[in-house]
Amino acid sequence: MNTMKLLSRLKKVVSRGMFFFKHRRTDKKFRRFLKGRTIYFSIRPTRAGFSDQLLRFTAIYKIGKYLGLRYFHIPFQPKPLIIETNQEADNSSGKPTKFKDYSIYDFIGLNASFNEMNPGITADEMEIININLTSTEFDKFKISYFNQMICFLEAIILKSTVNSLKPVFLVNFKLSDEIPALIGISAGICNQTPDFDFKQIYFKTREANPQQLRFDSGKIRCLLHIRQGDTATIKTPWNTFIQVWGRKKNSFVEFKQIHQINDVSIVTVDDYYSFYNNLAQVFDPEQLSTLLFSDGFARSFFILFEKTRKLNFTQNQVEQLHEWALTYNQQAFKAFEDLLEQNMVIGEEIEKLYDLVHSFLNSDIVIFGTQQRMIPKLYALYFRKNDGPLCIVLYRKKMVSYDYLGNNQMSENFVFVDLDNYDIFELQRRIFNFVKERKAPG
Repeated sequence: MNTMKLLSRLKKVVSRGMFFFKHRRTDKKFRRFLKGRTIYFSIRPTRAGFSDQLLRFTAIYKIGKYLGLRYFHIPFQPKPLIIETNQEADNSSGKPTKFKDYSIYDFIGLNASFNEMNPGITADEMEIININLTSTEFDKFKISYFNQMICFLEAIILKSTVNSLKPVFLVNFKLSDEIPALIGISAGICNQTPDFDFKQIYFKTREANPQQLRFDSGKIRCLLHIRQGDTATIKTPWNTFIQVWGRKKNSFVEFKQIHQINDVSIVTVDDYYSFYNNLAQVFDPEQLSTLLFSDGFARSFFILFEKTRKLNFTQNQVEQLHEWALTYNQQAFKAFEDLLEQNMVIGEEIEKLYDLVHSFLNSDIVIFGTQQRMIPKLYALYFRKNDGPLCIVLYRKKMVSYDYLGNNQMSENFVFVDLDNYDIFELQRRIFNFVKERKAPG
C-alpha cells in the first residue's frame, strides 16, 4: 500500500473516531434535554404521490421514534390531480361527495387513526422547529451514514431550543426526496418495526365504512394493474410513436417504430394482453376472478399537448390528436373486453383509486410491470409477514430491484417474468401452490 492510500485510510479512521466521541457527547446532552421537556415531531407532507407519501411518512416516523420524540399528526392531503374528476358521478357507495374533504388518507384510515393520538394541545401552542431532510443538506454537512444523521438531527434540535422558554416543542420534518433519509434508515434501523400497522388500520376503517369487493367469491382473485399515465408511449393517428415519460432520454421524440425508442422499461397494453391471455388459457374459466385497473391515457395526452410546439406539430396534427384522445382508452383496452367484460376500471378518479387499493389488499395475485411503482411500495408497507399476494412483475431484459424498500418478504412473493422468455405452465404451478398454501386451514 503506498503512502497516499495509507494516509487517506488513516484520515478516515481518525475522522470516524472523532465523530464517535462527538456523537456520544451530543447524544448524552440530547437525552438529558428530553427528560425535562416534551418534544413532539410531525411530518410535513410534500407534493408527492400517495404511496410515496406513505413511504416517507414511515421513514420519518422511524427517525422520530428513534430520537425518543412523540408523534403529533398533521393531516395529510392528496396531491392535486392534473386530470379533473367528475364530481357529479354516481355516489351510491355512500362516501362524501366533496373529494377535497375526503382524501385517500381518510379512506385508508391514516388521518382518523393518528388524529386520535394527538394530545390536547395545538401546534400553535408549541415552539416550532423546522428540519428539511434533503440531499443538499446531507451533502453540505457530509452526512453519509446513519449515526451521522442522528447526531446532525440531535444537534439541530438542541440548538433550536436553547433560548426558548416554552416547555413543549414540535419538530416539523420535511423530506423533499426519498434518497438521503431512506438510505440512512435502511442502514441504521431497517429492523425497527413501527408501533402501528397500516393493514390493521385499513381493515378497522373498513368495518366502520365498508367497501364493496368486486372479486367473485370462491375464485382466485387476480388483480391486473396497467400503469400508463405519465409513463406511456402514445401511437399517433399518423402511425408514429412518442414516449411521454419525461425522465427518459428519448421522451417527446417521434419514432416510426416503437422499438426504435430503445427503452426496455416500456410495457404496453398489448404486452399485458398477450401475457394475461396466455395465463388465462391455462386456467379453467371458473378458477380466476380478474379485475383490470389502469390510470389510462388521459394524463399522457395532457402532457403531450403541452409539448406539441416542441414536436413541431402542425395545427392539423394537433386537431387530429385531440380527436384521437377522445377514444384512445377505448381502443387501447379493446382486446381486454372479450376476456374481462365489465371488470375493467380505467381512469384516475379518486373513487377508482379507493377501489384499486381495496382490491389490492384483498387479492391473491397481482400482475404489473416495471413502469409501476405504487404497488411495490404499498406491498412493502402493508404486508410485513407472509400475508401478501403473489406479485408477478413483467419486464424486458432488465429486472428491477425493490431492495431499497426494506421488506425481505418481497423476495419470496415476487416473481419476475421476462416477457420475451417465460414458461406459462411453471407460472401456473407457482400460482396454484401459492394459493393452496395461502388458503390452507390454520
